[in-house]
Amino acid sequence: MSIETHDLTHVYRDGTRALDGVSLEIGGAFGLVGPNGAGKTTLMRILATLLRATGGKATVREVPVERAREVRSVLGYLPQHVDFYPTLSAIETLEYFALLSEVTPSRRHLRELLDRVGLTEVERQRVGGFSGGMKRRLGLAVALVHDPEVVIVDEPTSGLDPEGRLEVRRALSVLGAERTVLLSTHILPDVETTCSRMAVLHRGKIRFVGSPAELAARARGKLFQVRVPRAAIGAFEQEHAVISLRYDGDLAIARVLWEGGDLAWPGEPVEPSVEDGYFYLLRRKDTGSERGS
Repeated sequence: MSIETHDLTHVYRDGTRALDGVSLEIGGAFGLVGPNGAGKTTLMRILATLLRATGGKATVREVPVERAREVRSVLGYLPQHVDFYPTLSAIETLEYFALLSEVTPSRRHLRELLDRVGLTEVERQRVGGFSGGMKRRLGLAVALVHDPEVVIVDEPTSGLDPEGRLEVRRALSVLGAERTVLLSTHILPDVETTCSRMAVLHRGKIRFVGSPAELAARARGKLFQVRVPRAAIGAFEQEHAVISLRYDGDLAIARVLWEGGDLAWPGEPVEPSVEDGYFYLLRRKDTGSERGS
C-alpha cells in the first residue's frame, strides 16, 4: 500500500486527542470522511510531514514520515486553504512552485498538468481572476508539479458552488486512475463519485473501512420514508432520527433511520444512499470500528 498508519495518535498541548489509534492501509483512490473536528486535517498534516504524531507509526511508500525530505519527494499535498499570487498566470504559478520544489519541468510538462485538470485554455490568464473551482484545480496541478506517486487532498470542494464541485471531482477522478489519491472531506458525494474505498473517522477513531456501497448497505432495512402532518413534524423529529426532510403542502416527508418497534406514522422502506449509511453509522450506540469485505 502507498500509505500505511499503525496505531497513530496525536494529542495537542491542550489535551485534545485528535487521533486515537488510527490504523489504515491506503492505495488507489481512497476517501477519508468525517464531521468537522473528527481529526481528518490532523491526519493529513501528519502524512504530509507538517505535524509530528505523538504516538504510532505512519509511512508513505514505505518511508517513515519522520524522514520528511524523502516523503515530500514522492508526495503531493493540497491543503484546504491555498493562496496564489493573483498577478501570475496559471503557467507562471506552476513554474514558481516548481522552483520551490527544486525541480525544472519543461513548459510542455506544465501544460500537460494544466490539461489534466482542465485549465489549458486559461494557462496565460491571471490567477486573480479565477473562480474558486479553477483555483482548486490549479492547486491540484501544483501538487503534481514534481510528479509525485501519492497525492493528498484536504477538503477540495469545501465552499465551492455546484459547478466548481463538479469540476474538481472530474479532475480528482482522472488523478485517481493514475496514482494513489487520499481525499479528505466531510462531503459524501466527493468520495462516492471519485473513490473505490473509504474510511469514516469520528472523534479521532476509525469507525468504518470499505467501499462506498458497503457503507450504504449498513443502513439497508433501517431507512424509511414517512409522511407526517406538517404541524406535527417538530415532535416527530424529537422522537426519531430524521436524516432529511422536505415539504409537500400540509405534509412533511421525512427519511428516518429506524431499527425496531413501531413508527408513530406508517413508513415505507427506501434504498439507502452512502450518506444514509454514514449517518446510520455515526448514530449507532455501538460505535466500534466496522470493516467492509
